[in-house]
Amino acid sequence: MRAAMEPFLADDWGNPSSAHSLGLKAHKAVDQARAQVAQLVGAYAPQIVFTCSATEANNMALSAALKAPGKKPRIVTTATEHSAVLNFCSAMVKYGAEVEIVPPV
Repeated sequence: MRAAMEPFLADDWGNPSSAHSLGLKAHKAVDQARAQVAQLVGAYAPQIVFTCSATEANNMALSAALKAPGKKPRIVTTATEHSAVLNFCSAMVKYGAEVEIVPPV
């Protein structure tokens, strides 16, 4: 993994969302990594989403789970959960989600 990243940490540090040559090179590398991960986990490449942080990943996963059609959003989590998750849950209460925070035993 490190060997695959090294060129982009040293010389080829383009933004994969940019249209210039370094960006296109980075975009190609991200697409290749996405395809490799998809193959590894038995998914399709478009189903693989890379995020910048655990907070972003948690928020994305919780947001997707709350979009179940025809059901009132409900989250059950623990009081010892990461603050990013607890903050997200608190924000979702404002949008009508039911949140239950279970205390540690």
